[in-house]
Amino acid sequence: MESSEINKLYHGLRFSAIPFDGNPKTKNFLESSYQLWRQNWTEAYRELNQFKATETAYSDNFCRQGLILSLDLYGKCIATACMRFLDMNYLFSRDDSYLSVWDRDSIAGFGDTERIVVASGFTLDKGYRLKVYDLPSIYLFHTFVVKIFKDLGHPKMISIVRNDVGLHKLVAKYGTTSMKEDVPYANTFANLVVYESEKVITYPLSKYKDVFSRLISSDVNTIAIPNSMKKQTKGEISYELSEAVL
Repeated sequence: MESSEINKLYHGLRFSAIPFDGNPKTKNFLESSYQLWRQNWTEAYRELNQFKATETAYSDNFCRQGLILSLDLYGKCIATACMRFLDMNYLFSRDDSYLSVWDRDSIAGFGDTERIVVASGFTLDKGYRLKVYDLPSIYLFHTFVVKIFKDLGHPKMISIVRNDVGLHKLVAKYGTTSMKEDVPYANTFANLVVYESEKVITYPLSKYKDVFSRLISSDVNTIAIPNSMKKQTKGEISYELSEAVL
C-alpha cells in the first residue's frame, strides 16, 4: 500500500516528539499531553491506593522530562510517553530516585560514562487502549517510542513497566531484557527493563510493519529532537539546543 493511501485510510493520526524546553510554540502540545498524562496517572494511583480520592498527580514527574512523545487523532492526544536522560558519569544521576528500585549491580552495568535514556509515563487514552481505527494502538505507539529511542543513538534505555496491566509482556516482544522481575513498586509489581539499541526490535508485528513504518515516517508528523539529546561522538558535544520547527 502506498503512503498516500495509508495516510488517507488513517487520516488524522499524527506523531510528535517535542523537547520540553520552554518554547512558547509548544505550549498547546505540552498542555494536551499533560492533561492525558495527569488524568491517567491520577486514576492509576487511586486504583493502587497511592492517592486519596481527592488527590491528583503532581506535575513534577512530567515537567522533569526532556522529550515528550505523543500520538494525536484529529488534534486530540490519545497517547503520550516521556523521555529524559541520565549521564551515568555523574553521581547525582546514579542517585536519581528512578533508580532507587534498581540494585547497585544493575546500575553499575550501565557503565559510568554512558548516557542512558529513561522512558516513563506510557499512557493511552481509555477509549483507544485496544485500537485506533483497525490498528493495535498500544503496539503502534510503543513502536514509535522504540523508533525515537533508536534515532537518538544512545546504547540503552531503561523503564519500569507495570505487570498488572501487561506492559511487561508488551515490551518483551520488542526484545527487551528484564533485569529484575516482579519488583514491588507503587503497591503493585513491575519489571525493570532495559532496551539495548543493538538488540531491540522496532517492528515485532510483521503484519503491521509496512503500515506502522509509513505512518511513523509521514511528513504530517512533528519530530523536533535537539542535537544535544542525540548521542555525540567524542569531540562533538554541543551545548546549544536547535530550535524546534513546528
